[in-house]
Amino acid sequence: MPEMLNPAEFTAEVADKLSAYDVELNTPEPLSIKVLYGENEPVLTLKLDQLYSEYEKSPEKLPALVQPLLTEVGWTVNGTHYAFADINEHSLPLMRDLKRHALNEEETGDTGESSKGPLLFQELVNRDEEHVIVQFVLAKNEIIQPLFTGDMLRSFPEPAQFTSHAVHNLRNIVLALGLTLSEFQVENFEGAPWLVGFRGGTHRQFLSSLITVPEVMRTLQQTLNSEAGLMAILPSRDQLLVTSALDENTIIEMGLLARYLKSQSQEPVSSFVWHFKDGLLTRVQTIDVREDEQK
Repeated sequence: MPEMLNPAEFTAEVADKLSAYDVELNTPEPLSIKVLYGENEPVLTLKLDQLYSEYEKSPEKLPALVQPLLTEVGWTVNGTHYAFADINEHSLPLMRDLKRHALNEEETGDTGESSKGPLLFQELVNRDEEHVIVQFVLAKNEIIQPLFTGDMLRSFPEPAQFTSHAVHNLRNIVLALGLTLSEFQVENFEGAPWLVGFRGGTHRQFLSSLITVPEVMRTLQQTLNSEAGLMAILPSRDQLLVTSALDENTIIEMGLLARYLKSQSQEPVSSFVWHFKDGLLTRVQTIDVREDEQK
């Protein structure tokens, strides 16, 4: 049984292991390590209380207990670094269907010591037909770069804070540009849905991502004067169509339209019908219509 380290000794041991990375470390108190990445960059504070509690139960497992922390800090120093100001101002949510475009080795973080960790994303829908996620990206000067866990940890140690901030950035784009609604005419449809767009035609890749912004969906519901909510389809990244009609026939029509538009898209997202009320997602519906019923 190895000799038990006290909190100060434990902190020094972890800091020594972290010193292998090219970052400045500060230990202001036991069980706390600050990682300083440089001028105009945030400071990552590592709280070791929980880790030390686990160590006290199994001192012989110290290397294994510390390894996940070392790996995560390693992610923050690997690869290309984005400035904190850019991540703060230009991080945005981007829709993606993993059934059509699966994660590659780099995106899963399986590229060895050079990895920046897994791709940053949140699950939306995972069913047999499609696996829809919100992928977080850095979008600046019309260039879209994927963001990884190491990017987020370096700039926003709290994942929930980062997610909210990316959605807030998209909301700011809506406020700056404004939205348009135009009728999307479909032959033999009882009612034409509305196609949502940004004024000026910019940021088209983020149109389907508007479903992540409750204020936007709530405003669309109010604009279409539908107290019962909205139906929406997001067949591709650059298409968001909504309707205030919620009857069964419209659901079927919207589902068929989503399937067709998704099949034609280079950046497909979803063939489902999404239901929103008061800005919040309430249901995702699969449309199952037999071939003889589609004629």
